[in-house]
Parts: sequence; structure tokens; C-alpha cells
Amino acid sequence: MIEEPSKKRLYWPLGKVISLLPGRDGKVRTLKLKFNNSELIRPIQRVYPLEVPFLNNEIKMDGVPTSSVKEDELTSDAVIRQKITRSGRLVKVPERLGLFNEVLHAFE
Repeated sequence: MIEEPSKKRLYWPLGKVISLLPGRDGKVRTLKLKFNNSELIRPIQRVYPLEVPFLNNEIKMDGVPTSSVKEDELTSDAVIRQKITRSGRLVKVPERLGLFNEVLHAFE
């Protein structure tokens, strides 16, 4: 998607990257794009990847080592995830009083 400040994101044109154009220092800062039967040179900051959902559920990964831990060995006790806030603090799970677990006796 190629950003155009005068239009809403819904109406930005779609393009295909033809080549990367490196600068004098060797870093890529501009792209050559093709869309609507024409070619444009745009800065990399004004080009956004298209958000496409992934439909294929099976991914074949050749050469990727598999885990040595079997799925049967993993239990809920073995995997403990600690939640961390945006500021970096650990989130403590609140201790409940357990009033609803006990039998309540009604006064007669």
C-alpha cells in the first residue's frame, strides 16, 4: 500500500515492489514500485505492507529442528506464564477469600 496523505487509507493504491534503491551509504531508503501500469520511486517510510490474513493452516518447515519435549510431558503445571505490565512489573494473581466454596448456613 502506498501512502497518499490526501486520501484515506481505504483508498491508498496498491503497488508491487520492483527493486530496492540503496543510497550512497548503502542503506535502502527508497523503492521502485509498479502500480496502475506505471512505475514510481517512493521513500520506504511511505510504503506499508498489505495486511492479508493467513489462510493455510499447514506450514511445512524443512530444516527446522523439532522440540525434544513431547506434548504428553507438558502439563499446565509445567508451563507457568508470568504476566508483565507495559511498565515491566509482574502481575500478581489476587488471592480469593473462598467464601463461595464453603457451605453457607442460614440462621433459623
